[in-house]
Amino acid sequence: MDNGSYWKKRFAALEDGQYQKSKEYMQDVEKQFRAASFKIQQDIEKWYYRLADNNGVSYAGAKKLLKADELEEFHWDVDTYIRHGKESGINGKWIKELENASARVHINYLKAMKIQVQQETEKLYQEFHNGITGFIKNSYKDGFYKCAYEVAKGTGIGHNLAALDTARIEKVIKKPWAQDGMDFSGRIWKNKSRLVETLHTELVQCIIRGQNPDEGAKALAKKLDVNLSQARRLVYTESAAVAASAKKDCFVELGVGEFQVVATLDSHTSRICRDMDGKHFPMADYQPGATAPPFHCNCRSTVCPYFNDEFTKGEKRAERGKDGKTSYVPADMTYKQWQQKFVDSGKNGLQEEDTRQEKGTETYNEKIFEARKSFSKILSDTENTPHNDRMFLYNSATEYKENLKLSSPFAYNIEKDFIEYNPLSPSYELYDLDFVQAHELSHRIDIKEYHSFENKKFMDAVERSHIITYNKKEQIEDWFSEESSLKNSFALSDIISALSDNAISVPVGHHSHYWKDKKNVYLEVFANISAMEVLCDCALDVFKEVFPELYNAYKELVK
Repeated sequence: MDNGSYWKKRFAALEDGQYQKSKEYMQDVEKQFRAASFKIQQDIEKWYYRLADNNGVSYAGAKKLLKADELEEFHWDVDTYIRHGKESGINGKWIKELENASARVHINYLKAMKIQVQQETEKLYQEFHNGITGFIKNSYKDGFYKCAYEVAKGTGIGHNLAALDTARIEKVIKKPWAQDGMDFSGRIWKNKSRLVETLHTELVQCIIRGQNPDEGAKALAKKLDVNLSQARRLVYTESAAVAASAKKDCFVELGVGEFQVVATLDSHTSRICRDMDGKHFPMADYQPGATAPPFHCNCRSTVCPYFNDEFTKGEKRAERGKDGKTSYVPADMTYKQWQQKFVDSGKNGLQEEDTRQEKGTETYNEKIFEARKSFSKILSDTENTPHNDRMFLYNSATEYKENLKLSSPFAYNIEKDFIEYNPLSPSYELYDLDFVQAHELSHRIDIKEYHSFENKKFMDAVERSHIITYNKKEQIEDWFSEESSLKNSFALSDIISALSDNAISVPVGHHSHYWKDKKNVYLEVFANISAMEVLCDCALDVFKEVFPELYNAYKELVK
């Protein structure tokens, strides 16, 4: 691999990792917005039913004053809002408005509805602001150190780095980077103010139109959906901006002279990113939105170092520190090792020592790297289901580590929570890596979330499937005949190995002693069904036809 391709690939992988973290964080944001939307709909429906008469709701009715018991309940709600607001740090201006409302002895239905709608909006945006602030701070810190690690690993030169302090990170994230002169916090509160105004306007219009409770609640929910899209753009764009800032600051600290733009090139790539891809500039010209990403909302481009001289991946270079000792960064040095030596310890690099691969050490493997990119593309094109979404997130967050002592080519290490591989295994090259990733990631998700091995419905279905396997032995054996297209399905083969305890000869399967532990049977059957479904394996159709109960039990687990 030439020098330029190496840098592009490593920093594209960094950017992809950051993008996946943003995508995972957005799931929490979406939950926040859904919860707020549900609560607003509940509140609106409650007030609508109070307002409604034989002719439905009307604006005149909404302007009527609350009855005594309703006013008492409203004051109780507002007092609760005030306590929650003070505890969670909701802005003082809104707290003051609530205190004024609590003191009023006359208030109409419309004003009460507006206050409840705004309370949910204020609460939502305070939670969103707190969450994204923490996320962006961590993104900057993580991006800075991992950038430094990649530069050290690629050049072989080790640099001591001072630990990033809170004040420095705060200064970076509060610095406006776009032409509007606003930081992310300002954009959040601007979006919040617009949403409050929009929801209040929509509420009045719904009442004037005389819409029924369900229609009125749904109309407000749609406005929240639009605002969620704005929040999504803000998360992706701001995280991209802070990631770019982290790389810039890191490059400056490490003395990198030039940077190069690296675009994610696919059918979704914007024209500006395509045009900027591969262009390089002096660090003095680094300007987000002009010479460096993000170039637009949801930008996926990144930057990497640009060197005129040729550093080769794997070459070990040296640098003398202030104490006169030489620091080395071997090609197989892991991120955790680098951080411990160059950031956390305060010492000047590694002593000269044997840095050969140890068991369980994370490494860069070209084949695994390319396979993960390919599998990510498969997952992005699959049907949007909760299980497929989980697989997508776990795929980006799972570590792969080389273990030359591993007896099999691949395995999920439950105790240490990573996927191991042994490239020296005789059958390593025979495995379909898409299947391997789908299978091993399914194990990880199952262990952490589904617990198929403890689910009575799934376990009972597996036990009854043993009987079906024996009763339909001849039909199943035909699946793996030389003429059958199903013989190439690793997943189906291993399922039958488990259900028949190897009484049926299959191309791929575990040894009989492995199946003596019933937990292994449940784990492998689950992982193989999951792999077939994620990869749209044609073998899944015949499996569902013969084992409908087992497939339905699986679907119940992952829904």
